[in-house]
Amino acid sequence: MQINHLFHSSRFVKMAKNQTGKTASIVSRVRTPTPTSPCHRYLAACHDMEIISGKPPVFLENARASRGSLPISMAWSGLLSGAFAGLLLFVISIGLALAAPTARKQVGTVVAVADGDTLTLRNKQGRRIVVRLAEIDAPEKCQRYGAQARRSLIELALNQRATVEVIDIDQYGRSVGRVRIDGSAETVNRIQLRRGFAWYYARYAKDTSLKALERQAAAARRGLWADKKPQAPWTWRRQHPGRSGCK
Repeated sequence: MQINHLFHSSRFVKMAKNQTGKTASIVSRVRTPTPTSPCHRYLAACHDMEIISGKPPVFLENARASRGSLPISMAWSGLLSGAFAGLLLFVISIGLALAAPTARKQVGTVVAVADGDTLTLRNKQGRRIVVRLAEIDAPEKCQRYGAQARRSLIELALNQRATVEVIDIDQYGRSVGRVRIDGSAETVNRIQLRRGFAWYYARYAKDTSLKALERQAAAARRGLWADKKPQAPWTWRRQHPGRSGCK
């Protein structure tokens, strides 16, 4: 029992006995383990066995040949432990991903509209949720057509019951999603594009069919497309940092 305690491995003890044939004397000569790493205790034990037997054990020679590395069996043990930890994290992440869709829809009443692509929903529990319309980008408040884009969204959604399909959370903590007013066959996102009060946000869009709605609005010169060269909101924001809220 003492040998197992000192070496922390029955395999190690068996190897030591086979190499030296002096298990009893090894026990008496091995230094008491110090609070160092297992690797240090391992090499200290090997050193004492070398003194007893007159020559280093084979597995110590192998370790020295590989610049002090542990035996292959121990290396594999570490690799397997790391692989198991990685697999466990992967399984947990999959479980969270499968559980997420239950919280991906929000139902409530639209109680505020900030601009042409941002509104506030009050859900059944009374919680207010700021929603950024996904895949489109409307003119900012202080930008040309910003006020018209906001009025269009107010007309569509304010005080209406709506369902939000949340697809992401942005850097400001807003729910990014597709908003459908009860009884409507089309999302508010698509209607704003069709009316010409938003741009197709290619950088974040997954629904490529929205691009066709933008082209149709531009061809018909609806909304902001009445201008010959309307400025995209992301370009406006770069030119006017900190002015998205008209402060």
